[in-house]
Amino acid sequence: METRSTVREKFKTPEAELDFLRAEVERRERVLKENGVESSRERLAQEEVKRYREVPAETVLHEAHHLPEEQTESLALGLSPESHDQQMLELIQIIRTKGIKNAMAVVARFRNPHLDDDFEKFLVQLVKAGFDIGLGKKNYLFRALQMTLYEINLPEAAKEDKPKTLKELLSSMEQFYAGMLSVADEKITGPNYFTLELAVENKGSEFIFYAAVPDSKKNLFEKKLLFIFNNAKIAE
Repeated sequence: METRSTVREKFKTPEAELDFLRAEVERRERVLKENGVESSRERLAQEEVKRYREVPAETVLHEAHHLPEEQTESLALGLSPESHDQQMLELIQIIRTKGIKNAMAVVARFRNPHLDDDFEKFLVQLVKAGFDIGLGKKNYLFRALQMTLYEINLPEAAKEDKPKTLKELLSSMEQFYAGMLSVADEKITGPNYFTLELAVENKGSEFIFYAAVPDSKKNLFEKKLLFIFNNAKIAE
């Protein structure tokens, strides 16, 4: 039967919490391997995150590291008006500065299943992958959370409309790319790039475009796209 480690010394830093969770995943992997049992690191990380969520904060956090309820509530209230992505970004900052358990307490205040699910997924990857939780402006996670993902559908032209020639299509795309060059401005805060992806339905032949655009350039992207392809249907 698999045993669980106990916290011998209460955590005083966010790093100590993360080190403990990662060590637990590695320990359980070793035990399962020694017993000839296959394991999934992601599943083990998910189980550890769920288990840690249920542990009372006062039993694992040093009193100097444990946020009072009123401060937890204040942080949650401050995040309430923000967008989902901004809430996630701020919660990751709370992990970095206040720790995992305190961030869990803030998330619990929202009673938002969508936010709760995304937050847990992030924690699982954090524990599983072992990457740094620093969030400087060059960090890929910081950049990704400041992007908006669009789904773009270009309906077939109506029969009465004259189809564009290849030259006209290339010219239109040239205008679009030229208009989006300002995204590369290194002076802007956040990501300075955009991505385009073409996908085909699994059961069908319809093409769908996806675009990831910096939040600061959403209006520019929508205006440029609809000016050139006025029948395009876009959705976030």
